[in-house]
Amino acid sequence: MAICKTADGQYEYRGVRLSDGAKLIVPAADSGNGFVAENGEISYLVTAKSLVVSVGHNVIRDEPMVDFHQPDGPAAPPPSTTTPTTPLPPPLPAEVGGSGR
Repeated sequence: MAICKTADGQYEYRGVRLSDGAKLIVPAADSGNGFVAENGEISYLVTAKSLVVSVGHNVIRDEPMVDFHQPDGPAAPPPSTTTPTTPLPPPLPAEVGGSGR
């Protein structure tokens, strides 16, 4: 997932669901402590430490940030977690540009 600044100065949340390659691109706003994007009733809060997905006040996912970069700045150190030793599977089509569908 990424927060991108558009040509007109607005922000977008761009995410890919790894399980099936589904893409989501929705407007995002600076919340002061990160960025918030909404897709219907689902909210995505992106901070340097995590991605929190919620419906109303119910958190349905709280994922630690693995790698965080700010524009024109150094990468923030990832949160202290144990690095998995299992190799990652090959990238899904959406992670390498999709299949053109």
